[in-house]
Amino acid sequence: MLAAPLRFLELIDAHRATTTFTPDFLLGRLNKIIDDGPSGTSLDLSCLRHIVSGGEANPVATGS
Repeated sequence: MLAAPLRFLELIDAHRATTTFTPDFLLGRLNKIIDDGPSGTSLDLSCLRHIVSGGEANPVATGS
């Protein structure tokens, strides 16, 4: 996951996960990738209902 953060989202899509856990730093990396522009990857994350983030401080900006 660290080398390819989008793999996290691809696995959610592939397995139709409804709930998952991630440390805040991975959410930060995903936000940066998304902010930098399209990745060419088409994901359907409509199944996802909850992301639990913990294990470190969670700045409000990461969840926005």
